[in-house]
Amino acid sequence: GHLPKFLPMFTTAAGTIRPAKALVLGAGVAGLQAIATARRLGAVVEAFDVRPAVKEQVESLGA
Repeated sequence: GHLPKFLPMFTTAAGTIRPAKALVLGAGVAGLQAIATARRLGAVVEAFDVRPAVKEQVESLGA
């Protein structure tokens, strides 16, 4: 199971905006950059790759 994550929520005059959700398919160079960029922007990121060897890299980026 996934551990609970504490995510920033943006508060505006209209109310609270929940973080966006992103799915990244493939954890090559571009996929890892997409994960890092989405996380930096506050998104909740899930990633998938067929190679088990990249699991550690994906998890280290917070996906």
